[in-house]
Amino acid sequence: TQEYALFALTLACASSSLMSSFEKKHWVTDRDVIATAAHLLRCCVRGESFGGVTATLHSVLESLRLFSVSDANKVALVELGVLDGLTEVIGTWYEDPRKPLHPQLLGLERTLALVCLLASVKGCKRRLKALDVQDMLL
Repeated sequence: TQEYALFALTLACASSSLMSSFEKKHWVTDRDVIATAAHLLRCCVRGESFGGVTATLHSVLESLRLFSVSDANKVALVELGVLDGLTEVIGTWYEDPRKPLHPQLLGLERTLALVCLLASVKGCKRRLKALDVQDMLL
């Protein structure tokens, strides 16, 4: 169920935050958990809820950042479509004059940093080119 998937994602993020940097580099997250994070990113961009939760961009990016420390997780993130979601965030970003600018720019900065972090994964540059954003980002 969606609730169980969110629980597994929360548990993985909590576990990651307790690990040392060395442990994170060798940590392989369950692909279902990464798939949930990728789906949650797409829901976040579209303003949809998942399992009764409407996630903020910051919380989704933070979970993706935690997973991206490990090389194995980076590959899974690319394979499961996180790049598509990240480029959607970049492509649909706009300044909301009703909200403070700093948090908005911080979300965009973290999105760009995550794309750059994933750029070293085999096939990532090809995917970015297919999404027609490679020249803009790299």
